Amino acid sequence: MTESTMDLASARRKILDGLAQGGQESDVPARLASAMDDYFRRRLEEARNDAPLQPPFVLLAVGGYGRRQLCPGSDIDVLLVYREDPGPRDGHIEQTLSDQPVSPDAPTCSDSMTGPDEPTAMESLAGHLFHPLWDLRLAVGHGVRSLDECLDLAAEDPQVLASLLDMRLIAGDLGIFWELRERMQKALGRALPSSNSSHQGGHFQTGTPEPRISGQQDEPADQVFHELAMGLVAPTHRRRNKAHTAGGPGGMIPPGRRRLFQLHIDDRHFAAWLAQSAPEGDAPGLEPDLKNGPGGLRDAHRLAWLGKLFPQADGFFEPAERQELEGHAAFLLTVRTQLHALGGGKGDVLHQELQPAVAERMGFGGSPGLAAEGLLAWVHTAMIGLRVAREALLDSLLGHETLRPGLYSSSADWPELGFLLFLRMAFSGQPLSWESRRAVRQGLARAPATLAAAPMALSFLRRVLPAPHGADALSAMLETGFLAALLPELGQAQHLVQFDGLHQHPVGRHSIEAVRELGVLARDPRLGALLEELSGGQRDALFLAGLLHDAGKGGPDHEARGAVLARDMLDRLGAPRSMITDVTFLVSQHLLLPVTAVRSDLGDEVVSASVARAAESLPRLTMLHLLSVADSKATGPRAWNGWKAALMGELYTKARRLLERGWLSTSDAMRRALTTRDRVRGLARGGYDQTFVEAALAAMPPRYVQALDAATIVSHFPLVLEFRKELEEERRRVPHGRGGLGLAIVRARRLEGAKAWELTVAAMNQPRFFATMAGVLSLHGLNILHAEVFTWSDGTVLDIFTLAEPPDRLRPEEVFERVRLGIKNALTGKLKLDERLAERRRSPLNRCRTGAGACPEVRVDNEASDFYTVLEVRAADRPGRLYELAMALDRLGLSVFLAKIDTMGERVADIFFVRDGEGQKLDPDRADEVMQALRDAATS
Repeated sequence: MTESTMDLASARRKILDGLAQGGQESDVPARLASAMDDYFRRRLEEARNDAPLQPPFVLLAVGGYGRRQLCPGSDIDVLLVYREDPGPRDGHIEQTLSDQPVSPDAPTCSDSMTGPDEPTAMESLAGHLFHPLWDLRLAVGHGVRSLDECLDLAAEDPQVLASLLDMRLIAGDLGIFWELRERMQKALGRALPSSNSSHQGGHFQTGTPEPRISGQQDEPADQVFHELAMGLVAPTHRRRNKAHTAGGPGGMIPPGRRRLFQLHIDDRHFAAWLAQSAPEGDAPGLEPDLKNGPGGLRDAHRLAWLGKLFPQADGFFEPAERQELEGHAAFLLTVRTQLHALGGGKGDVLHQELQPAVAERMGFGGSPGLAAEGLLAWVHTAMIGLRVAREALLDSLLGHETLRPGLYSSSADWPELGFLLFLRMAFSGQPLSWESRRAVRQGLARAPATLAAAPMALSFLRRVLPAPHGADALSAMLETGFLAALLPELGQAQHLVQFDGLHQHPVGRHSIEAVRELGVLARDPRLGALLEELSGGQRDALFLAGLLHDAGKGGPDHEARGAVLARDMLDRLGAPRSMITDVTFLVSQHLLLPVTAVRSDLGDEVVSASVARAAESLPRLTMLHLLSVADSKATGPRAWNGWKAALMGELYTKARRLLERGWLSTSDAMRRALTTRDRVRGLARGGYDQTFVEAALAAMPPRYVQALDAATIVSHFPLVLEFRKELEEERRRVPHGRGGLGLAIVRARRLEGAKAWELTVAAMNQPRFFATMAGVLSLHGLNILHAEVFTWSDGTVLDIFTLAEPPDRLRPEEVFERVRLGIKNALTGKLKLDERLAERRRSPLNRCRTGAGACPEVRVDNEASDFYTVLEVRAADRPGRLYELAMALDRLGLSVFLAKIDTMGERVADIFFVRDGEGQKLDPDRADEVMQALRDAATS
């Protein structure tokens, strides 16, 4: 390792050690860039001492390195630009070290193109500069190009142009550097601001300014850089007069080497490329991408590039706005610096497990959770601000239509101006111009309290929420502060982050997405028809509840607290009493359907009756169902899938039937069971032996007939008959009464509407069967969503599992055949489930992240069901977790009749309906024993 390489490693280590000890984080990127500058200059000096360096060249920093925004894990983006020898050659002369990766961190002139005559001097120099950096495991994005090649590519490729807009001189021939700038300026028809000077000409500056010499005007680097460059390449010209044109008196271009055509760079095409390459979406999320996400650092770069290219960008932002945007970019750069330092490498996504540590290092106080919430609130504010600024500037430069304040509007028009702007946006879909956003912010600053009790506020909300682009208008209201001023109670919770593994957004954004999903429901055939059943006032109440349903977040029992806040807000806005009553009911009960559907036995009529009683009327039940669907979908994919949709739809249908038929006073389970049995007889007549049908009906447990319809029961008959036939044959073959152990008949079918599979298993009743099924399914990567266990009085076990899509979706039949064999081998001792599951957990393919574990929570409930004890376990997820819990229940002598399995991010929420060995609910005296056993299983 060379001395310069060791010095670079030492300098980087010193900078990062200081950062870890609480040093000034804001100057770390610039200091890391300076350390890299020192390294390159020393390596060039060493190269000059070894041999003359020809042809003339310049070494440029581009990308984040060029902006002096070098985070600990950033790519080192550099460019060697040389002037071709004046001798006769065809084609372009260019060389890259093609076997080394090119950095994707920033757009650079580093595409791999080689000419027929490769300049060995440049190849040797590139290896001399870059090989030691790879030894330090630094990512280097590099290119070696001729001057003409760089300019040609800049005209053709916006990505290359962007890299050159950030170029910064490290060392080399100043003549080449200035020629490159001047020819770019001529192609653009505009003088470029120096990338080595601070903010000039009203442009948004994202880089750190280089040191300037006193009295020096617009020089690319200080005198030290100049002298170093002259010593390294030994050019025939000293400092050139900038007033001379390239190739003129004192110029650096050899005669005859000038391009014969006029180079032209289309700045409007560049702006269109920036707009097209910008990330989709308008919300950072709970794990934001600090660089490439909407509003990330790349948007700050886009603002800087636009400021350099477009004269009309000057003055677009007022000085205070520009200062705020620069503060946003500086904050995100600091967060990214800390993220790289903590993660030990390049990483731009602020994952939840790293947020508390980053927040602590950045001085956010409170508990780890509160500190992370504070950090995310600042990150979201910064990213939203940069995204909105980027969108507004591009809209203006590209001539997009935007909503502007009225021609004669004045400060006296507030707050009517704000209401009108957002109302027009809700119906037109056009974004607000930057001028309009500025007018809203100024209006809020002058009179922040005028919105909360404005006479037109309620009418405004009733029109905006269900409008075609109402959610977009709400997003703009959230970003400008208008929403928090209009509904301050919601504003207090809008930045609250919910670290539950389910929610994708803070409360404010989540509430807006719930409103958006309510609008989408109108296009669903079934749910849209339910929405049409509601009156106009009921639809208004539904949309208001969608916006306000989580206003109570931040404390215990947020549903009840939110109902109180919703009532207060609507009272202040002058809402009619019927609307206030409906909204407060919906907010207070918005979790009733999803929680009941996931945790309860939907085959028990008492469950659907309790929901129907809570709703009291069909319109309220329908509103509650639609709100629950929209809320779940807005929460994210972990809270909503086809299976949960099927569960909630089943619960709504059953409760609705009770409300329509008036079956609220008495249970009708016995009558329905008798009716189901008669229908089974009718459907089986002619296809099955009547003796078999009657024997089967007599052996079926009561819940089997109550939970399943007649068609489903009859569809199980072939499976039962096949199992009994194979059981008889195996008992004849296998001696000593072991025939039938492990024998299982498996049938799988896809549940199209739920995007899941139903696996029905017929087997002989034997110890640990449910636990074995759970272990085998986990071993094959199959996630259980729901399980029902039916044990017939003749010893037949019929288990019905609902599974997420198999990992091998192209060949699911092979997966289920392996499951059948796995059951056989596990129950006969040939397959050691404990050992195999432990191997799977150790596999690098195991995606469960570490650090997700927390103390498991176990709840024993003897009141939720008339027939079963309900056990609920919340614990860290890992392969085989359900198997471990089921084995614990088996050791306790408890039989599982119904299991509902839910995974929330890195944690599971499993619910078991159990009875003891005598078929009774759990003795309360055993509750502590059961809880401890399940805790032990959940922490193993």
